[in-house]
Amino acid sequence: MINLRWGISFLIFLFIMQIYCLNVFAIPQMIPGGKVAVQKIIKLRKAVKDAKTPSEQQKVIETLIQSLKDKSKYVREEAADLLGELGAKEAEQSLNTLVEKETDWRVKNKAFYALWKIKLANAISEKEKIEVLLNALYAKLDGIQGGHLPLWATRELGNRGMSEAIPELEKVAIDRFNTDQMQDEARLAIRKIELITTSSARFEVLQKALQSTDKSLRDWAVYEFEELKDKRAIPLLKAELEKTDLKEVFEKIDVDLIHYQGILSDSLRCAGSP
Repeated sequence: MINLRWGISFLIFLFIMQIYCLNVFAIPQMIPGGKVAVQKIIKLRKAVKDAKTPSEQQKVIETLIQSLKDKSKYVREEAADLLGELGAKEAEQSLNTLVEKETDWRVKNKAFYALWKIKLANAISEKEKIEVLLNALYAKLDGIQGGHLPLWATRELGNRGMSEAIPELEKVAIDRFNTDQMQDEARLAIRKIELITTSSARFEVLQKALQSTDKSLRDWAVYEFEELKDKRAIPLLKAELEKTDLKEVFEKIDVDLIHYQGILSDSLRCAGSP
């Protein structure tokens, strides 16, 4: 029954991702000027990816800041998102203006989200970083709290092993006004922190997580190994790929392992497996 529920949750995830992709690429092309907007988005993403030197990166940031004024809401949303990912402090004023004046909720929300990512990227001490993330847990946009920001803050606290945040995460985990997803993320963050504090070596932490009976921890380890790019992870990831319990789930609900294998394959490739 648990496996079946997990399988159904996975199908819902696929449906959401299809809607997201439709919204980002297909829907813009259906409206006047939409094709141009998609081309701009692709160009912006490529520019960010290709920028290697500080001067190239600075030029890209300037382009993104200008794109916050684009007539297409899709381009404005993408520009805000990329500036947040880059931690571009010089974009704070422009993003604040966008939050104040933007009429589209998705763009406004993305700009607000980007500002918090920039705050974290530019926080120097561990104390400052924890303070940013704890404040982000309860940050409100137009008087409304929730959305992706508190989930992001919760995950960051867990991924960074910030043990000082455990008391606050425990409150979040039992707060009946939080969504089930938020409560689950808080509990997972606590488990991550407890695991991370057992060892200073990231590889050892992820190895323990991958061996856990907690599937949420195993999923986290797979994604983290992709970022770590350590060849020692290859046999561990290959073993995870062969897990029979996952295959049984997909067989029961008549779908294949494409998504999960894709994640693991990406992790293997980043780790250096042929």
